[in-house]
Amino acid sequence: MPGPSKGRTVAITEHRFENEFRTLIERHGATVVSCPLLEERPVGDDPELARFVERLIAGDLDTMVFFTGVGVRFLAAEAGSRGRLDAFVAALHRLTVAARGPKPRKALRELGRGVDLAPDPPTSAGLLDMFRRAGVDGRRIGVQLYGRPNPGFLEGLEAAGAIVTAVHVYDYAPASDRERVLGFIRTLLDEDVDVVTFTSAPQVSSLFETAESAGTSEALAARLNGSIAVAVIGEVAEGALAERGVRARIHPRAPKMAALAQAIGDHLAGGAA
Repeated sequence: MPGPSKGRTVAITEHRFENEFRTLIERHGATVVSCPLLEERPVGDDPELARFVERLIAGDLDTMVFFTGVGVRFLAAEAGSRGRLDAFVAALHRLTVAARGPKPRKALRELGRGVDLAPDPPTSAGLLDMFRRAGVDGRRIGVQLYGRPNPGFLEGLEAAGAIVTAVHVYDYAPASDRERVLGFIRTLLDEDVDVVTFTSAPQVSSLFETAESAGTSEALAARLNGSIAVAVIGEVAEGALAERGVRARIHPRAPKMAALAQAIGDHLAGGAA
């Protein structure tokens, strides 16, 4: 029996869970158009990363800040590759742990560690405001960086008196070549697509940077504010869309792929505005 979204098209930009997400959406009867935009690549055999793990284990930090779930997992994998995973997890239990949003909280739970501090809203600005209000003068704070620099956050902590040690854990790399991304943008502009999805701010930036290089960013933003509804996970990704002048219209009840697929299905079936 065809699902309520039969004949509708959903464009997805996910890489790590592309097949799972596709399957979840297709269960609602929709056709999926996919273009993975970015993949996370660990920095590899980096002595700075190894030194950071040893500093954390040695108790040289008072607080550890995690921005992403991938960052938690890659740091744990680095410790594990050196036979230090148990010591790494034990060290996390001895210091204060802060996480920006739900993804690092989930990854930390997988290690058996909860979160002591979580900002509202779950953004870099929210994190910085939380630390400023709590007071961080003299605190030794480790920060897990991700993909792209975040100098405003680091400088803000230092201005508040913190002693900051940042670690670069992974980079973003294109998951599709430029021609495929340009073709995806043409599909969004020229074909009958009902929904497009984003699950991270870098996906938004990557798509619009490619559109800008082709001179189609304004047309893309207009399309995403018009006939195509944008579905998004997370306030950070939604903020990146807002910076491009795009309003997200579909929000899941929980920051999970299954919930996002359900929200899309509800929207296409007429159950969501």
